[in-house]
Amino acid sequence: MTTITVKAERAELLTFHELDEEIRAEFDYIEPDESYSPQFFSFTMGTGDDEHVEWYDLGEFMASTSPEFANWDGFHADTFFSAVLVKILTGDDEGFLKVAFAYS
Repeated sequence: MTTITVKAERAELLTFHELDEEIRAEFDYIEPDESYSPQFFSFTMGTGDDEHVEWYDLGEFMASTSPEFANWDGFHADTFFSAVLVKILTGDDEGFLKVAFAYS
């Protein structure tokens, strides 16, 4: 059984140039023509003393055929037993994602 925990209702998509220099260094593979596309977001992982912020490139997410993830647009496997899930929001929430953590 997979447990899905939604910790953030919305995460804003940012361009490469909107990221701090320290965070940009994590994405040194970005080509100049990709640097103005809003594709990066942060997500707070863990709880309590273990809580920390992770940054993600939406391009690293894949679509899933798993029925458990049917309501999500993509996933990024963090470990063999866990993944970050994203749902691309539209309308008034365009430019934002719904983000969740799934584990089994």
